Amino acid sequence: MGGIEAVGARVARALTARGHHVCLAAVEEGYPSVEGFENLLLPDKQRIRSKANFDALVEYFGVHDVDVIVCHNAYRRRLALLLAEVADRLGARLVFEIHTDPTMYKFKRRTPPFLHRAEYLFRRHKALRQWRLISRVGDAIVLLSPSYVPIFRDLVGNASEGKLISISNPNTYDPTEIPAELPKEKMLLYVGRFDYGQKRTDRLLDVWGMIQDRFPDWSLYIVGGGNERVERDLRRRAETLHLERIHFEGVRSPQPYLSRSAVLVSSSSYEGLPLVILEALQYGVVPIAFDSYAAFRDVTDEGRLGVMVPPFDLRAYAESLSRLMEDDAGREEMSRAGREWSHRYDIDAITDEWERFLTQILSE
Repeated sequence: MGGIEAVGARVARALTARGHHVCLAAVEEGYPSVEGFENLLLPDKQRIRSKANFDALVEYFGVHDVDVIVCHNAYRRRLALLLAEVADRLGARLVFEIHTDPTMYKFKRRTPPFLHRAEYLFRRHKALRQWRLISRVGDAIVLLSPSYVPIFRDLVGNASEGKLISISNPNTYDPTEIPAELPKEKMLLYVGRFDYGQKRTDRLLDVWGMIQDRFPDWSLYIVGGGNERVERDLRRRAETLHLERIHFEGVRSPQPYLSRSAVLVSSSSYEGLPLVILEALQYGVVPIAFDSYAAFRDVTDEGRLGVMVPPFDLRAYAESLSRLMEDDAGREEMSRAGREWSHRYDIDAITDEWERFLTQILSE
């Protein structure tokens, strides 16, 4: 189950525990694996905006007397139009969630450099077209961080007036699961999938190559996977750069690593509000990331709880990371403050926000 599905399931469980009736529907496998909920898998996966899917959703939501439809995938045009038609038929409110930076189109690169400008213009047009659509057909749009609200408003103009709200992802772990004392080792930790479009794990190898000789008592642990070709490339690059004390751990639970690590290293070009940053704060792991998405500023309290690096300057990243590794006292203070700050993202606090929002939208 991916991050979006995991967040949706966690919030659904929390709302259900408070007496709300929640049912789930999905275009593809994912949500139907969540136990304890009524689930619908759309019958027509080839033609999303089909009569079969419309009829199935109208019947399913009608039986469950649904008042609010929350779409976790705000990026698919035909799905947005389908849900708008279903909501109109049922007289239900329609809410879209955007789980990324609304300007993520700036960073994707799948073409040769000489085509980057054309690709940027195409992706920008496609994104703005979708943002304007959901602003027109939706009753509300939920963004992951307060800083995304003015960014989105500037992109779509008056179409979003009065429809924007920010509600963060909740913490992954229950606070009672996390030990009060977490002795830290001199470990850098990366957690995530491998790709060249967004996560850019290859950047970390270059950074580690710049500083590894200065820090012989530190190690870099890489937890994740998902793309065998990229993983092979990363391992070959580690050999080419003669990297030492680098450990490719594969896809594993990050909790044992979060318990021991001192610093979380992120190399993403863009994000929404990555769960791993929240997990790091919960476990007192100080995050460092490129200042390329506004939510990182919000979640680290403008850099008080983490280190922001100008995008995408690898030498500046290496220098900032080195200072953090050398400053034991400063790192320990950021770790302590991060653990305290992280409670504002506990599931109870986020569920409170969802309840207030749902009450408001139903009263309008």
